[in-house]
Amino acid sequence: MAHTVEDQAETILLRIARGAGLRGAGGMRVVRRIRTPTNREVNIVRPMLSTTHQEAVTFLNALKITARHDGSNDDWERYARNRIRHRIIPELQALNPDAINAIDRFASIMKSHSDLVNVLVRDAMSESATEPTNVYLRSHFAQLHPIVAAATLSKMHRAVANTNTQLDEAHLTKLIDMIASGKSSNYDLPGGVSFKSDHMHIRMENANSVPSDVIPYPQPLGRTTELAVPGELDLGSGFTVTASLRPRGAGIPTASPDEAWLNPKIVVNKRLEIRNRRPSDRFNPLGMNQDVDLSDFLIKAKVAASWRDRIPLVTLTENGRIAWLPGIRPAEWAKLLPTHQIALHLKIERDPQIN
Repeated sequence: MAHTVEDQAETILLRIARGAGLRGAGGMRVVRRIRTPTNREVNIVRPMLSTTHQEAVTFLNALKITARHDGSNDDWERYARNRIRHRIIPELQALNPDAINAIDRFASIMKSHSDLVNVLVRDAMSESATEPTNVYLRSHFAQLHPIVAAATLSKMHRAVANTNTQLDEAHLTKLIDMIASGKSSNYDLPGGVSFKSDHMHIRMENANSVPSDVIPYPQPLGRTTELAVPGELDLGSGFTVTASLRPRGAGIPTASPDEAWLNPKIVVNKRLEIRNRRPSDRFNPLGMNQDVDLSDFLIKAKVAASWRDRIPLVTLTENGRIAWLPGIRPAEWAKLLPTHQIALHLKIERDPQIN
């Protein structure tokens, strides 16, 4: 396409007037990949974005080619772009004769900033990705800077939307607020996209696709089962839990939601137990100095009601005391201390190939 630097300046001013963000303020890209309504991906190439209109005309004249003039470009009453071309840009050039190039430089700066955000988006998606595809850890998103969070959500949306639709500021603000709340929720977005979140995950999927199974726990166990330390236990539904004793390096290891680093002294006779919750269960959450009713704690932690009876609790063999709620929190009394040279490492994993 033969867009020139003047076309770029007009596009930028038009986008700013309509409330464009960082990406839009960067103007048109030299190469842009789009998806057509028939789901074909094509490249739009604009090799003349640094060329002025006059330079293009001079080049054509040298080749004895007459430049085509579109009469609609003179109609500034009907077309917003023409009002910018014939009324606004001349006023800006009265203030700064080099206004066109100044706007182009502004676009280049915005592109650089946008490229930086894209790198942060890529890192955010990589660090919070889970199985299955396009499902991410909510807690990680909740810690992102709003600009990075908005750009990441926009990229997630583009990956599954039916058409080249975009999320506006109202959509993004609502999505960020929903993620921060940690509540289970659904939100229909443009392009046939459905956003779903719970206390652990967020995901976007095409409304016509098969919903992703992101329940982070197996089916109810039905009985109490021993977990050898070290050892591995098949929980069914493609889930396994592993236990190991590891030398601890400097500092307290940072755990992801699906693992815990605990006091190795809680293990008696090289055994722990795995079971589901009981009506009488109480739990001493990390960071609290007293036991609380487990059911009340799960409600306050915004754990989906359908998940609560599926959580494979890790407990002591002698008294059934809860040491770890996988995916949620370890117990205060079972935490790893700086004086411990060996750590008890627990991890729950799901085979993405098994439904």
